[in-house]
Amino acid sequence: MIRALTTTGGALFQGKGSPNIDFRMNLIRLLTMAVTIYPLTLFLDMSGVALAVALGNFACIPIWFVETAKIIKTSFKDYLKAILPPFLGTVGMCSLLLLLEWVLEVNLLSFIFMIIVAVGVYSALMYLLEKRFSIKVLDEL
Repeated sequence: MIRALTTTGGALFQGKGSPNIDFRMNLIRLLTMAVTIYPLTLFLDMSGVALAVALGNFACIPIWFVETAKIIKTSFKDYLKAILPPFLGTVGMCSLLLLLEWVLEVNLLSFIFMIIVAVGVYSALMYLLEKRFSIKVLDEL
């Protein structure tokens, strides 16, 4: 999710004529991964590699927020308003899926059930957030 979010900045920075911003983000991502991948891999094996990549992606978010906000002339509040509802829906959906994975025996039938539950829970959470906070999330569908 974070990588998808920050990737949109690359085209924006290129279009604005500032490819150096994208370069800085990628440099920070690379340096963060270079510093963290070895120790995290030693302690956490493959999960450490995944964590190092995630940390690299998280490390470039501040630059992305600041630079894209300057270009499109928006505020941090506007970003939160757009990103927070889907983020909360994703957290709720993933939490329930982790609980179901812990309770159910994992097989093809439970996998299909979990997909159906995930879509239903995410849609329900988006509907509730839309009604509670008067935001338009489901209109995009």
